[in-house]
Amino acid sequence: MTPQSEPRADRAELVLRTSRHALVVVLAAVLLVAATLIAHALRPGSLLADWSSKVPWLFPVAMVAVFVILNARLQRRQLRPDSPEVRAMLEDEFRHANLARAQRLALIVVLVAQVPLAILVSGLATEPAVTVMAAASVTLATTTLIASFLFFDRK
Repeated sequence: MTPQSEPRADRAELVLRTSRHALVVVLAAVLLVAATLIAHALRPGSLLADWSSKVPWLFPVAMVAVFVILNARLQRRQLRPDSPEVRAMLEDEFRHANLARAQRLALIVVLVAQVPLAILVSGLATEPAVTVMAAASVTLATTTLIASFLFFDRK
């Protein structure tokens, strides 16, 4: 079966799966960067804090490799960003509603987490406390948004 004769539903499912895999990769990257920032603020000499200076090529190479792998899956099926399947996925009202639900949940989680975060960092010096608070808040918002969108958008 050639990519042109492949049923449209299968091609749309491939686009959705690739989109979900890309979001999982973004979630992992956000968690790795946040863990590195928080470790650098709390324990500057630790392995987690210093991996980015010891092997600075690792993160960009890994991101490019994942991008190439995910893009190759779509290219094999000859799906373009302007294809009807991609446009249908981007314009899907159910996905927009799920994204709105995920955004509301992320906002609520971040607002509720501010007091416990402030209590946790209250014993630190000002600079590390502010860094940890900011990195934790942004990470919590981003991970909650992506994870809840993936949860709400599952089939």
